[in-house]
Amino acid sequence: MQETAGRSHVNSSKLQHPLQVINDLTSIQKTFLIESDYVFQDTNISTGMDSSSEWGQNETNTTETSTELWWGEHGEETLRHSRTVTLILIVAYILILIIGVVGNSLVVCVVLRSPRMRTVTNLFILNLAIADLLVVLFCLPPTLLSNILIPWVLGMWMCKTVPYIQGVSVCASVYSLVAVSLDRCSAILFPLGGGFTKRKARGIIVIIWCISCTLAMPWALYFEIIAPDPENHPNMVFCLENWPEGLDGDLYFLIGNLLLCYLFPLSLVSLCYILIWLSSSSHDSAAALQKVHRKAKMGVLKMLIIVVLVFLLSWLPLYALFARIKLGSSLEPWEENLISIATPIAQWLGSSNSCINPLLYAFLNVKFRRAFQSLLPQCFHPKHPSHLSTTKSSLLHRPQTSMYNMNTT
Repeated sequence: MQETAGRSHVNSSKLQHPLQVINDLTSIQKTFLIESDYVFQDTNISTGMDSSSEWGQNETNTTETSTELWWGEHGEETLRHSRTVTLILIVAYILILIIGVVGNSLVVCVVLRSPRMRTVTNLFILNLAIADLLVVLFCLPPTLLSNILIPWVLGMWMCKTVPYIQGVSVCASVYSLVAVSLDRCSAILFPLGGGFTKRKARGIIVIIWCISCTLAMPWALYFEIIAPDPENHPNMVFCLENWPEGLDGDLYFLIGNLLLCYLFPLSLVSLCYILIWLSSSSHDSAAALQKVHRKAKMGVLKMLIIVVLVFLLSWLPLYALFARIKLGSSLEPWEENLISIATPIAQWLGSSNSCINPLLYAFLNVKFRRAFQSLLPQCFHPKHPSHLSTTKSSLLHRPQTSMYNMNTT
């Protein structure tokens, strides 16, 4: 643990990537406090690194105020915020958790249970719902804890697992949106032979998860538990990046996260929808039936465009914050104060994207809305097996004519 602490200061001073929303504010506060007031000295580095240049004791600037802010007045683990703010955070995250679990579970059930809902587009929406469920179930609770408590309390395994799952799921989400956009673009531009088949869609989904797992792998490798002062405060630990010498975490953020998981896929989505809009606004002659089909497809496209815009806006503040931290110059004092306030808000906004999509489907898509309405009564008032068997038996013994007009018998 001492070796880890001795190597971590420089690498963690610019914090994590925006996909990892579990301990960002912790590392911001930790870095500012260490750099200004309390810096731990490690003299037992087996790797031979000169840790004195990274961690040292600043004897002249240690203040009682900063120590109390970090450790608590009597050295105990302290809450990050007041009780009022803590309660607000708990309510806000529980709200996302409930809506996200219920909404995305309904999407999964609707697509899997109804053959009519298993279209190519809905297969990608199903994939998006599964990715959102991963965020809600595995990442929201640790995010809430890290926004309430100053230290990381979930251990090494969760320190590596949570950011990795977060990175994988968000990457899978954005590339699911790319797949939907490419499918709709080809289907509308080439109505006779465009679009993906279900077999191709399943293969694309596998590729999406392989790409996502690969791009997020560094977060499973380079997040570690850091204990700045294990002798005096063994329970005051943090989950932070710890990149090896020779690897640039900031460069990886720029290419692996900002470009490949945000700017590039959303630019590709924008290009697809621009081509679709140009195609729909053209005055080419078309049969009446083709116009009807095109109108129906455009209704689905409006919903998908809104889903993409919500994704873009939900994650934009957190990406902007960490682009400033990792890629910009040294932070000004006013920026430090602003970031400490804006980060938990941006975290909540990014996480809330995982519960918004099912609401959009329900309000903007008639088929999903009807499927939700038919599924909910079955969830709360399931039919008894004996009742189903009796109903089935009675139907089999009815006259054949009544089988074709079930609503009138």
